[in-house]
Amino acid sequence: MAKIKKSYFCQNCGAQSPQWIGKCSSCNEWNTYVEEIVSKNEKKLFNVGQTTKRVSKPVAIGDVVDEKHNRIIFKDIDKTAAKSAAQDISLFDQQGCLSPHDIYVHPDAGITPQDFAAELARELDLFNQHTPRRNISADESAQITALRDSYDFRQLNDPSVKLWASDNSTDWTVIYEKDSQFAVSPLNRFVFVKPLPELENFSKHLFLVRTHLSSIAIHPFNQKHLNELQSLGASRICPLGKSQTPSILWHQDGSPQLLPLVHWIDFG
Repeated sequence: MAKIKKSYFCQNCGAQSPQWIGKCSSCNEWNTYVEEIVSKNEKKLFNVGQTTKRVSKPVAIGDVVDEKHNRIIFKDIDKTAAKSAAQDISLFDQQGCLSPHDIYVHPDAGITPQDFAAELARELDLFNQHTPRRNISADESAQITALRDSYDFRQLNDPSVKLWASDNSTDWTVIYEKDSQFAVSPLNRFVFVKPLPELENFSKHLFLVRTHLSSIAIHPFNQKHLNELQSLGASRICPLGKSQTPSILWHQDGSPQLLPLVHWIDFG
């Protein structure tokens, strides 16, 4: 078995540490340290295209090697999106009404949905190290385990499905699925990553949840994307990473039901 040496590097300034630390002593930024492989005796880290039993330990995309051509598939990607998504998923353990269930990756994003799922798994693992998930009930744990086992079985013979999961726990789970139909999460840091369909057909993939669609987070956040997604019916569109921190002026989707219960008094 190959001996692999790992260390932690600040993604902001490049400082190195033998263990994860919350605040970088060089640049004073918080939560910027990422575990990376320093040296290894084996060249192959991950067999691209081979279905495995379960990818329980996420691998940095820059370390994914194509066995056939012996080349790096992705060396530099925008890690901001994966880190922001991990934060939105992990805060409140998906118990809030603004917690994301599914992440859709645009075909022009510069990264495939499956590779983004791998990077998201890595970020969820890092987030869980400094902010562990709460203790959950036996019933909640059983729901996660049952759904994991279902996708674990499917990925054995279906290349359109892949699973990443925390080691020896149900702390976090990432499912890549080629089917763009919206999937409901059992919560507690369990998320689906899917390819974004053609926008004119997107609404049909959301029909099961469209009446309950509260918030859409996008990256990058710009006017073009706002124009494309405003017809989906969500009452809020925000930058990825800001799902859980709405403005106090947000016209929340529950307000029509609450208005009849409120007595208004205007001054001036």
